[in-house]
Amino acid sequence: MDSLNDKLKDIEQNFLKKKSMKSTLIHTDLNSFLELNSFSNLVLEIFGDKGLGKTSILYKLIADLQKQNQLCMLINADYSYDSAYAQQCQIVGKDLILVGTNNADKILEILTSIKNCYIFIDSIAGLDLSQEVIDKLISIIRHNHLGLVYTNQIRDKKSGLSSYGRKILKLYADKRIRVTKSRLEIIK
Repeated sequence: MDSLNDKLKDIEQNFLKKKSMKSTLIHTDLNSFLELNSFSNLVLEIFGDKGLGKTSILYKLIADLQKQNQLCMLINADYSYDSAYAQQCQIVGKDLILVGTNNADKILEILTSIKNCYIFIDSIAGLDLSQEVIDKLISIIRHNHLGLVYTNQIRDKKSGLSSYGRKILKLYADKRIRVTKSRLEIIK
């Protein structure tokens, strides 16, 4: 666990303290930090307030996996995919399976036919998830030996959005990383 905390400190020093993560490329090997070679069946949540770099971290993980010739799928649930920024983060667009939907049933349908792939969802907050959908999602991830990484934005109750699924999903995460203004913190 100490080496994991050391890696987090390196990440913080290299890119979290910069003013704008979107204008700065990430110069940290997040792949070795998370040991993504053994990422099969792993569910990872990256969460925090709006504008702190959750998507930047997600894009960097995709780029790191693509460098290892791994198949990656990005489910663009909040329709915010930025191809120019993704290219800056070294994502190879032609090698990325990009799915633009926030329909949970459609996502489940797509995932049932996928194997040996890393699934990224940006952002899970864009989906309306019931307990039944969450159970199916996690079952598919585990059964098909997929890796799942999703971003989750912390929102207050004033937004009027259903938050049941987003809150309960954290119970299924193997690792959770909180992104704050000054650091990354492993919660679980």
